[in-house]
Amino acid sequence: MQQNQNSNSPSRQPNSNQRIPGKLKIDDNVVQKITGLAAIQTDGVLSMSGGPMEGLKEALGRKSLRKGISTEVGEKQAAIDLNIIIEYDKSIPEVYRNVTNNVTTAIEKMTGLEVVELNLYVDDIDTADDSKLGDRKENKEETSTTTPRVQ
Repeated sequence: MQQNQNSNSPSRQPNSNQRIPGKLKIDDNVVQKITGLAAIQTDGVLSMSGGPMEGLKEALGRKSLRKGISTEVGEKQAAIDLNIIIEYDKSIPEVYRNVTNNVTTAIEKMTGLEVVELNLYVDDIDTADDSKLGDRKENKEETSTTTPRVQ
């Protein structure tokens, strides 16, 4: 009797329990995009806030999901700094808790990284509708006609 030669040779397909050598590295940009998407989906967050270069990029039509986000990503952990604009009349501490929960959950689920620090910087508040908050012309005129408080 002739035996099948393949029955004694090792399988070419890796066993699901077998570890394949290699390394997984997740780029900071990936963690920043996940952070941006999770944050913007949080109730009370109107938008991300970035520096002047981000504003220039948006004016040129290049919207960035990484706007206002900086990260440090290691092999097992990530630390995040996040700048946002919050909707007027929302509780900032509550928005912070919700952003922290949403971002942490998304990053841990998608990357397996542990979020060890998340710093949230509230740069501004605004309204969700088209009438944006800001100084009105009549308020500026009133201020300019009154006597200055300091010299």
